[in-house]
Amino acid sequence: MRTYVIATGILFALLAGAHVARMVFENPSLATDPVYLAITACAVMLAAWALLLVRGERKA
Repeated sequence: MRTYVIATGILFALLAGAHVARMVFENPSLATDPVYLAITACAVMLAAWALLLVRGERKA
């Protein structure tokens, strides 16, 4: 289970990073699109959640 959480956390972090990079370098008007921002925010939250789960498993 730990490997799965790490893998999905990395994938969501990469997705969020790609979205931010696309907003900065390719099309700054994407920063005003609510759907695009919502998808980016969800990816960030899921990556953070995976990080918290992995950090919590080490302590237990």
